[in-house]
Amino acid sequence: MTNPITLFFEEEINAVVETLKGGGVVLMPTDTIWGLSCLATDQKAVERIQHIKGRTPDKPFILLVDSIDMVKQYVEELPPRIENLLVYHQRPITIVYPRGKNLPAHNIHTDGSVAIRVCNEPFCKEVIQRLGQPIVSTSANRTDTPPPSTFQDIDEQIIQAVDYVVRYRQNDDTPKQPSPIFTYDAQNKLVPIRLP
Repeated sequence: MTNPITLFFEEEINAVVETLKGGGVVLMPTDTIWGLSCLATDQKAVERIQHIKGRTPDKPFILLVDSIDMVKQYVEELPPRIENLLVYHQRPITIVYPRGKNLPAHNIHTDGSVAIRVCNEPFCKEVIQRLGQPIVSTSANRTDTPPPSTFQDIDEQIIQAVDYVVRYRQNDDTPKQPSPIFTYDAQNKLVPIRLP
């Protein structure tokens, strides 16, 4: 079935994909709030986002993927209980997996863990599918300021610092919030790290 977002925003999706492939930083809506994104594998682009946010490099960013199959490419193990949660959970949820793999060092925490969210927002998901690899996503704000709940909340300096600003959903004034972040224990039960 054709993604209707693709039909209406083909030109913009292509522009985002080409910008990201070229090492650029994009300001785009996600399944939660507006975020700063780049190819997860592009260290220079990741460093640019760190600079824009004023964030230290010792805290890797969340990675967005388009499917559970893509999660499996980048984690050592996806327990069945966690996979079922991802299948049936209705709202965006970020999971910190204990052991990442097939990723550059800048995507993995010093303890070996990696934070990944399966993104089901149609525009963002289409971008990731076309890239065939994860993207970094982090809230579009400086680290010492609150995350934006709408596009209108984003500081002009953030907007000016990126290579491409997505037009899609700029007029959506429904407040959004960051996703909850969980890890899991030895029994594969969720352990909260951040609850919005």
